[in-house]
Amino acid sequence: MFDRKITFSDGQRRRQVLPSELRLSLDDVDRYVVAAARARGYPEDFLTEAARQVRFLEERGLPGFASFRREMLEHGTETLTQRGQVARPDGQSGGQCPMIEALRIAQRFDRIVALPPGRETDYPMPSNPLLAVPALAECARLRGIIMMTTFYIHERPGAYVFVDGDRAALHGSYHALFEADSWGIARFPEETHGTPPLRDAHVEAIDFPADALRDLMTLIESQDEQ
Repeated sequence: MFDRKITFSDGQRRRQVLPSELRLSLDDVDRYVVAAARARGYPEDFLTEAARQVRFLEERGLPGFASFRREMLEHGTETLTQRGQVARPDGQSGGQCPMIEALRIAQRFDRIVALPPGRETDYPMPSNPLLAVPALAECARLRGIIMMTTFYIHERPGAYVFVDGDRAALHGSYHALFEADSWGIARFPEETHGTPPLRDAHVEAIDFPADALRDLMTLIESQDEQ
């Protein structure tokens, strides 16, 4: 019985050696974002902007790539025209593409900051709303202010993300960034609340679940074959 040889199939070998997480440089993240956004049908002149938004978040320790992956995989049955509409096919408002919504935020930013500091807008929340936050950062940089995005779960604040151009900070639950069912955008009231502990870019690479990355690669490869 002790001379019995145990053999493994090729599939078993692959499963054993595959790591549960992969280390990705931010340049790798850029390449995956561009490839996936192209596969999903976004116009060529939009691809580098999508990568810039994801990279901004990851450089500051926020889950931009995970949010982007979920955005790409969860809405494959809708056209990009449908993804850009705030009014959803089921008659509800919200759930629109956050990267398209980021362009709208920039266009209406003057109206947002015209409200008193701390007073939130009531625009419908896009899907994976964290991906719209880099647009707030750029607008805040041009005006020298701090913007605050509040992520609500059942009308209770679950997390806040602060941005001022080059810096960002998360206060609250990491999971609320994915689980929020509504949001609010406002100028942060520095005059009465001081300055939140913002951080400069400090991340050069991320650890990402291998299974999640394979899902994104499957999307890219399936579109390449068409």
